Amino acid sequence: MDGTLIDSLFFWDRAWKRLGKKYLGDPSFRPSDDFLISSQHMLLREAAEYLNQVYHVCDDSKELSDFLNASLADFYVNEAFLKDGAIEFLEHLNSLGVKLCLASATEMYYVRIALKAHGLDKYFPVVLSCADLKASKDRPDVYLKALELLGEDPADTCIFEDSYVALTTARNLGTHTVGVYDKHSYSERLNEQAEIFISPQMSMKELIPFFN
Repeated sequence: MDGTLIDSLFFWDRAWKRLGKKYLGDPSFRPSDDFLISSQHMLLREAAEYLNQVYHVCDDSKELSDFLNASLADFYVNEAFLKDGAIEFLEHLNSLGVKLCLASATEMYYVRIALKAHGLDKYFPVVLSCADLKASKDRPDVYLKALELLGEDPADTCIFEDSYVALTTARNLGTHTVGVYDKHSYSERLNEQAEIFISPQMSMKELIPFFN
């Protein structure tokens, strides 16, 4: 969802500034690129724990995850926006009768808010959150669950991701892969694991000729 269908990852640029101001007295705070790359596929709770290990922000990692969650719902409704061509592409898949599942690292509560706010909920009868499975996308759990619920084999399935780690996991399962570039998700190596790569200059609707 984030970084593939919805342009929402710039949330973190704002969140780091607010966190830095509140806890570190530094409104210009931003974790290192190494930290951001390593935490990209993590659940928010895991990322908060990792952040505290590296930067010693406060005594309680749960407090950090609560802080980061606090403005997320409002952000999805009022600031995030759809990727160019996302609706056109989903409409095309829907017209073909393609079975769709959304598998997000975001907690289900916020996934539901985001899907409804952007009119995407009607396209996804199956919605999964890594948080419910207690496994981030460096493990195949969420993809295996999606395959189970869709009743499909990996070879007949295509997974879309903006994360190199997540797409590597998907490819190791034997699925087809589409990499969607997002400037906020360190997508430089994404094309290494993607059969089809949506570059910064491309729209999602340019995928339509590949799916007929």
